[in-house]
Amino acid sequence: MARLYPNVGATPASPGFYEDTNSNSAYDAGVDYLVNDAGNRLSLTDGTTNLYIKSTGTIRAQNVNPVDFSAPYDYGSEASFKAGVDLSMAGMMRDCAECHVGGGAMEYLPKVPGTNLATTPRTELRDATFSGYNVWNNFIDQYDENEDGVTGEVLSQDYSQTGVLEMDCLMCHMEGFSWEARTEAIRKGKFDASRVTGAGLGTATSGTVVAYDPTAVVVDDNGTAGNPADDRLVLSGFVSSRIMGAPPSENCSTCHMDMHAVDWKKRGDYWGVPYEADVHGAIGCMGCHERNDGQNMTAILGEGTVPGTWTGAANTALGHDPAKGVAPYSSLWNNNDGTATKNCAGCHKPAPATETYDRYGAVDPTAKHEALGLTSVILQSGVAGVKDKSHLDIIECSGCHVRKLGHGPAPAAGSGNHSLYEWGTGGAMVDGTGADEEGRLTDHENLYVERTMEDNLALAWQGGKLIKANALTTMFWRDKTDTGVDINADGQAGGMDAVNPSHIRDANKTVGLHALTEDGTITAAEIEAQRQAMMSYLPTVGINVTGATLKLNFMGVMFKVNHNVNPASSAWGAGGCTDCHGADKGFYNGPYELKGRDLNFTYAASDVVPLTMVNGTQPSDFHPTLYAKPSQGDNRSIALVARGASSLRNIDLSEALWETTLRVPIQTTQGGVVTTRTQYVDYLNNRVDAVHNRHVSTGFGKCTNCHDNGSGGIDYNLVSAATGLLDKNGVQVAFTYTPDPLGNPGTCSANTCHGSYGFSTTNKAELASEVSVTAQLSALSSANTDLTVTLDASRSTCTHMEPAAIESEPDVTVTDPCTFSWDVNNDGTFGDDAAQGIVGGNGTGTVVVEYATEGDYPAVARVTNSVTGETRAEAVTAKAIIVENPSVQADFTKTVNAATKTVTLTAAIPPIAIPENPTPVKAYIYWGDRKRTAVNDAMALTAGVEHTYTKSGNYSIRVEIVDSAHISTSFTPAEDADLSVTLP
Repeated sequence: MARLYPNVGATPASPGFYEDTNSNSAYDAGVDYLVNDAGNRLSLTDGTTNLYIKSTGTIRAQNVNPVDFSAPYDYGSEASFKAGVDLSMAGMMRDCAECHVGGGAMEYLPKVPGTNLATTPRTELRDATFSGYNVWNNFIDQYDENEDGVTGEVLSQDYSQTGVLEMDCLMCHMEGFSWEARTEAIRKGKFDASRVTGAGLGTATSGTVVAYDPTAVVVDDNGTAGNPADDRLVLSGFVSSRIMGAPPSENCSTCHMDMHAVDWKKRGDYWGVPYEADVHGAIGCMGCHERNDGQNMTAILGEGTVPGTWTGAANTALGHDPAKGVAPYSSLWNNNDGTATKNCAGCHKPAPATETYDRYGAVDPTAKHEALGLTSVILQSGVAGVKDKSHLDIIECSGCHVRKLGHGPAPAAGSGNHSLYEWGTGGAMVDGTGADEEGRLTDHENLYVERTMEDNLALAWQGGKLIKANALTTMFWRDKTDTGVDINADGQAGGMDAVNPSHIRDANKTVGLHALTEDGTITAAEIEAQRQAMMSYLPTVGINVTGATLKLNFMGVMFKVNHNVNPASSAWGAGGCTDCHGADKGFYNGPYELKGRDLNFTYAASDVVPLTMVNGTQPSDFHPTLYAKPSQGDNRSIALVARGASSLRNIDLSEALWETTLRVPIQTTQGGVVTTRTQYVDYLNNRVDAVHNRHVSTGFGKCTNCHDNGSGGIDYNLVSAATGLLDKNGVQVAFTYTPDPLGNPGTCSANTCHGSYGFSTTNKAELASEVSVTAQLSALSSANTDLTVTLDASRSTCTHMEPAAIESEPDVTVTDPCTFSWDVNNDGTFGDDAAQGIVGGNGTGTVVVEYATEGDYPAVARVTNSVTGETRAEAVTAKAIIVENPSVQADFTKTVNAATKTVTLTAAIPPIAIPENPTPVKAYIYWGDRKRTAVNDAMALTAGVEHTYTKSGNYSIRVEIVDSAHISTSFTPAEDADLSVTLP
């Protein structure tokens, strides 16, 4: 980054906090520990030895020389600016602002914190007077703004020519806002114009002058026809109708959840996915991110006013930001973090007497959780073996309900036909060793940094709970020299400075190199060549490299995963305890790859060094805030090494949860004391055997021990003469059994042994009888005018247990065929398909029913284990409704000019047969080479759209046509072979 303002005084003190070990209220170097704002020790002697263990003494803030806000810091010369600045504020406006909406330091010069901005307004950048070389009036040319074919040079910033980046409200609130058009404008320094081009209101003549589109911005005579002086420009009805109060999800996803966007890179989140990948797609982003406290800005402030005491700082009462949660390791702080935000329980709970937000009819999962035993207090938060927690207390909702199920790519799919538009991928690496194809200083977009994330997520601890996470690894260059070398010219030598990415880019360019991952192969020879290029280049910008030792570093960060929530039937644990507990299940142990899926990577041992040291002496390649469970030491870091002998290694999921040797031995609740991670994982993997573990340990291994009907059979309405049957509170059990109306095992009352521990139905009969049938039924509402509904029970499972071939081995779960019968009209009759209106299906777990009239119809699927004969049933309500008009149709043809690598794509779009049917409005063409063309009038496709590729290869084109009902129809080579292109 860069220094913004100078400190008052010649020698600024090191800012931060310290642990006052000698209680003299002063920082004593070599005696007191430097600590972070969480109170974790950072060093013993001014930053040379990282410790990251919790401090025990009083935490005090160090005295620092105050910042002088009177004028920006002056680097003194162009050479000093180029040596010490990587990304100035003027540079950020061309780069980071592609997703940031503007305002703040991109529009104004900052004031002293606490300034009342209502009485002391800030100075807009276009009105400011700058001198010297500072971060507002100069920048490092990253996108060849002056079009001289050279990047990396220092250019000056003239706000009278570029304008400023004001808050661009339409970036979020306008349907169809073009992120691409806005980005193109800001990368050329056309800041004022970017708001018009992004909204599609016109084109940029210069940075501050635009030519309005007369169909988008029209002249209003203001009621006085013939008086031009009264005329004004207003938005056309078509434009104003696309300005939404709640931001369209497509706008949110542009920066957060599209391919290569922020959250795609960090968390693998993607929005344009089918139902099984995210059940919340229908309610959109604001379905969850609306505030839940009922605050309304206009009601609080009055139209166009702000509180007289407002200083400009974040204010929870204002609350204009979409409500946010708290994402460890990655959240940008402001006062709205964690304020009035929905979490899963915000909707999935019994409705309160009064509520200020829409719950969208979300189901309450309490009964299902209880039936699966997830609310039973059988776990511990501590280490003494005392049961004080349930599964729901220990595991966050995402831990079970986010699996990234779906359509990720096959292994080693890096061929010319490989499509980058697969939502099952996400960021595995950020390559800080060179720029990407567009000029960004780090590369996270090439194929070889991606990793298949389908059902492949890590776990980490946050606040005593397990959260789902994506381990994103950043690779970058640092100088290993501890003292004497200031490799990034920031005025502070040592401390393993990172090399400025702009310098790496320019060093690569001088000798024809690129980011290490760009071609999919990294060797020790390539690493050495890049190292030598930097050692030769850095002195040319005034950096003394004498004694420098450049090494590759890797920094892993566990980014929390919240989105892409799968249906409950696909959740971990939906099939019972053995979904997670078993050596081969992959819930909290099993291999986890850190590098890109198709990347071939080797290095010499001398090429790499650890990121940091944690817990005193342990090397680690992960961010020090990768903490162990609190019972293993409050905020104690886990030392997790990503470096193998010659490449990034596969870690085990459990390595991110517990240290190799447990700092505090654990007295387990059932299996004695464990002292190592391996022992603890083995203990967790063997919690479930052929007969429920709890019953075995108390002597009640079979249902007939308690529910014998006198003939050796089971009668759940009978409790045998077995004595000593106590509930979890130590009270003699009573018994009431309520049969299930569908014929499934019924429900035990709360004063039974099962009921008091939270178990019911499946956890009772199935595990004990060593047979399991799980019925899972869903209904897709009718999608057109023929009122047909698809009922799907194919996710149902049928299994039984068989003894292992070797007596000492655990019993084996055998998967059996399931058979299905249906009652789709609630007449109590199963199997008479024709009479019930069943018109199709696959003959097994799926049927298609055509109903005569619109309405809600109870439907039941009965699932039978074809081997054991055991039966379970599941009911849903099928909705037969007319939900949408026919979708847009299109027939594509392509014309290929092999010599110029130009493809012309033309679409024949049939005329609309019925006037009220939706008409094509807009189209987006994804050319398969990470380029996209937005067609503002979809009918322009009939005249043809051209695109020129830069490389030979095979490309899969995807076209999205949006109609007047805002419904998007997708066309791919699967529907039209002309969308596949081969260029020799």
